[in-house]
Amino acid sequence: MRAYERLGLFAPTIFDSRGHSMTQGLKERITREQVRITMEQLPTMQGASLAVALLLCLLASDAAPLMNILLWFGLLLMSVIGKAALYNRFEKVREGAFDGRRWENAYVVLTLFAGTAWGLSAFMILPSGNFEKACLFLLIIGGLASGTSRGHSSIKLAPMASAMPGALGYAVRLGMEGAAFGYTAAFLIVIYVLAVIGHSLKEYRFFTSFVALRIEKLDLLEEKQAINDSLRREIAERGFRERRLRRAEMTARFGYWEIIPGAGKVQASEGARTIYGIEREELTLPEVQQIPLPEYRGMLDNAFKMLIEEGRPYNVEFKIRRPTDGKIIDIHSIAEYSPEKGLVFGVLQDITERKRAEEEVREAHSYLENIFDNSPDAIGIVDSRGRFLRWNKMAEELYGYTFEEVKLKSCFDLYADEDERDQMLATLRRKRSVKNREMRMYKKDGSTAPLEISIGLLQDAKGKTLASVCVARDLSLLRETLNALRVSNDRLHREMAERKRAEEELVRLATAMEQTAESIFIADPDWIIRYVNPAFERLTGYSDGEIVGRHTRTLRSHQHDETLYMEMGETLARGEVWSGRISNKKKDGAHYEAVATASPVKDKSGAIINYVIIHRDITREVKLEAELNQARKMEALGLLAGGIAHDFNNILAAIMGFTELSLFKVPQESPVRGNLEQVLKASKRASEVVKQILTFTRQGMQQRKHVGIAGIVQDSIKLLRSSLPSTIEIRHEIKLNPGEDVVLGDPVQLHQVMMNLGTNAGHAMRAKGGVLSVKLSAIADASQLLSHSDIGTDRHVCITMSDTGHGMDAAVVERIFDPYFTTKGPGEGTGLGLSVVQGIVKSHGGVITVESEPGHGTSFSVYLSQIEGAEPESVKVVSESPPAGGERILLVDDEEALVDLGKATLESLGYQVTAMTSSAEALKIFSAQPDAFDLVMTDMTMPSLTGKELAAGIVALRRDIPVILSTGFPDLIDEQQAREAGIREMIIKPFEIRTLAVAVRRALEKGS
Repeated sequence: MRAYERLGLFAPTIFDSRGHSMTQGLKERITREQVRITMEQLPTMQGASLAVALLLCLLASDAAPLMNILLWFGLLLMSVIGKAALYNRFEKVREGAFDGRRWENAYVVLTLFAGTAWGLSAFMILPSGNFEKACLFLLIIGGLASGTSRGHSSIKLAPMASAMPGALGYAVRLGMEGAAFGYTAAFLIVIYVLAVIGHSLKEYRFFTSFVALRIEKLDLLEEKQAINDSLRREIAERGFRERRLRRAEMTARFGYWEIIPGAGKVQASEGARTIYGIEREELTLPEVQQIPLPEYRGMLDNAFKMLIEEGRPYNVEFKIRRPTDGKIIDIHSIAEYSPEKGLVFGVLQDITERKRAEEEVREAHSYLENIFDNSPDAIGIVDSRGRFLRWNKMAEELYGYTFEEVKLKSCFDLYADEDERDQMLATLRRKRSVKNREMRMYKKDGSTAPLEISIGLLQDAKGKTLASVCVARDLSLLRETLNALRVSNDRLHREMAERKRAEEELVRLATAMEQTAESIFIADPDWIIRYVNPAFERLTGYSDGEIVGRHTRTLRSHQHDETLYMEMGETLARGEVWSGRISNKKKDGAHYEAVATASPVKDKSGAIINYVIIHRDITREVKLEAELNQARKMEALGLLAGGIAHDFNNILAAIMGFTELSLFKVPQESPVRGNLEQVLKASKRASEVVKQILTFTRQGMQQRKHVGIAGIVQDSIKLLRSSLPSTIEIRHEIKLNPGEDVVLGDPVQLHQVMMNLGTNAGHAMRAKGGVLSVKLSAIADASQLLSHSDIGTDRHVCITMSDTGHGMDAAVVERIFDPYFTTKGPGEGTGLGLSVVQGIVKSHGGVITVESEPGHGTSFSVYLSQIEGAEPESVKVVSESPPAGGERILLVDDEEALVDLGKATLESLGYQVTAMTSSAEALKIFSAQPDAFDLVMTDMTMPSLTGKELAAGIVALRRDIPVILSTGFPDLIDEQQAREAGIREMIIKPFEIRTLAVAVRRALEKGS
């Protein structure tokens, strides 16, 4: 029976899209599943709608009224909020049997409201007469409708409620616009919407069939689960008795087995399989016969054969090696054969513990026998009548009697003095023992010997005396031993004195190891650490109690190949010393670099008993080496950046020049003029960026001069703005009047101070963003800074840079200016930035301070002495109209585009221009006709002859000729070198036409 037939047997029948009949109950379940599918996609669709709405508002911001945009966005936002509330409410009821039709209707109403809002956008924010934006709006909204159509398709009326109002709004609006485009677009919109709705209805039919099949599958799975539960209960009841039997087997360590010889199959109980270490239930006879140890297999095969053929008893003990854990255990097995059934059945038992106990008893007995026979004292055991039961080897040596001889005598016959004997017996009866009594005893040869006798009684559990044990020690031998001991004692005293001296030497050595700055630890031959000195603890962070007893692999950083440790072990095994560089790991996980020396320690026999390893920490040296390499890379990068900036200057010069020429030829009312002005503006900004790059790539010491710090601060803020993320807001405040910001300093170094502080602040705020504040003010009284001996009490300029980052604690602030100290991660900083900043500030006679708290940001203040009454280098203002002339000019530049630009520019100013791209050809032409030119203008960097060399050659031919040098790399030549080469003017690329015109007139006027 189908699931939907079981759900509503007597419900009114309806049909699905495939023509199958469905009950009303199934229809309701399908509706609920469709609502669930739709609601699962609701957050994604609403997020997409909100993103598209924001995009449309942005596109319409320059044409539609702001109020219309806000009203429409608010309307759409209401629909998004409504669906979000519907989704939150649905999350609370989705697992229950809710009313699917009610939720379906609510969703359709909200979808209709949203579609109406999208349709109103055609009248509220779509610019009138702008068909390009209309097309863009249609593409965006059409894409949204297509992308969300599948999400709406779970509910039948939802696609029409979403697409129809929006499409009709745009169709009506574009139809009202008129023209062929408007009517065509309106018609296409209607066609597109009909297609989307048709596709959605097809998807709806698919969803209905899919959900019905899924419900049917779930019901079948429920039936199957019920059947499985019933089977499991039956199996559980059937296995109860078997589990009790297995528990009994495991408790007694017994197992039962059956073998059908002809079939070769073995049936074994769980206890038997556990003892044998076999997990599978179905076993074969050859498989089981391989488990006993090889030396027992022949015996077992023969016993099994005799049982079947002759009926002999099968009672065997053997050893097996269990396959599961490889453990060897002892087995005792007995079996019987039933000819009627053709079956061999038996039991087996794990007797490993019993065998072990028997072996321990045998070992203990052998141990006691060994002690008795090899005791250094004479021991005899006698019964209650004085007859000898046992007699050890030392007794034979002491008395001279063998055991066969002495067992014929009574122990009382051996006492030389009867009175001593009687006293001893009386003491034994009274105290039940005699200890260390000196007596004289007869030997076999008739002589007597002084012996020390001790007697004890052996009794049973009831206290009945079974025998006496007599222990005798020869006192003559003891006296000889005492004399030998005295001699040995004297020798021992001498050795102890020598050992004391050796111990003192060891103490001095240990003190040296404890106080040395090198890390030392000692490991045994298994590389277990046995000793560490304090330097080791300081270097690694491990205390003595934490590291002693652990393997040296605890220190491995896993940065070395295993061959390094193999080479070290092989070298030490040969008795040689190993040394090399190694990277190890500290307790906190940090790595340190060390030069390691490992030496083997041998005993007198030459066996290695320890390894001594010395580590010299070279982490700082390795870091310095890496930083030196990094500095070299940065130097090369600086040279590369300078070269790129120089070439870029030439490109910018062409762009700016040709743009200005075009501006001269374009009428004021031309719409193209605005575009050209924007090109010129962007080129000037690029020129400023290039100048900053060139400033940073200059080498050598810069000359200090009177500079306006306000300009440096403003330039730095511009560069920081382009390098910091947009999540960081930059605010600046300059509280200085003109002329109050003059200091004596190096502009490049001061610029470096600003950039280092700014990038550090940006790093502190990179995770969450924040505010970077830059403040420039004057300090009339520096008395609060008198603790700094290197600053005076005159007026100062204060630069304060603050951030809202994570801040620093007091311990970090105390070390913030230390070289190589950094809080940044590996590869993010060298720890030199703030130490360089402090060095620059101090070299300028200033002071830098820092204030910071964790979670409250950081503030750096730089104080520099103010130069009163001084002014920074001023910039001359030129007239709006560039000066012109009619002189003859020789123009030289290896860039063809710049030659064309320069010629066109100078000719537009009225000059007669001869343009050359080869400096060597230009010198030849000038040599042929020195009086044919009134001025020479040349580039600096050219093949064959540089601008400086060309200027020198021209001046050598005619000393009064004015020469102008243009360059994009001013560091290649200074003013002194230019004057010596005969150069009267220098202009920096890229330059404006006015700058060029002024420089030409100034050079010609100097010549006249």
